[in-house]
Amino acid sequence: MDATGRFPPCTDLPDSGNRKAGRLSATRTETESYSIDGAELARVFPFPAPTVGQDATGATSGAAAHHATPGEVAALREMLAMMREQNADLRADRDHWREQAQRLTLAPAKTGVGTSVDVMVALAAHARP
Repeated sequence: MDATGRFPPCTDLPDSGNRKAGRLSATRTETESYSIDGAELARVFPFPAPTVGQDATGATSGAAAHHATPGEVAALREMLAMMREQNADLRADRDHWREQAQRLTLAPAKTGVGTSVDVMVALAAHARP
């Protein structure tokens, strides 16, 4: 890198033999390490552009990376059917418990004495001469 902060111009042409020899144009930094321009690195060691289903690192992602075999599809369908059955069972249990809770909260309390209205009616009947 020169005093302006730019890399020196690369005078090596691809046909000069540098690519075949694997040579890079690099500059030494103040910390005695090398600084290599990304374009120079790509010139000497080219890499293919990412294709559909690949990211910049070349890793494949999503459905483009894997096509399911018929056996995998059958196993997944079986698992889905089992999960749907479990879901239906859980909903039935939930509905049963919900109905029971509603019955218990809406029904009058059954104690040995009766409800407060029953107690008042009984007291009023005994109070008459």
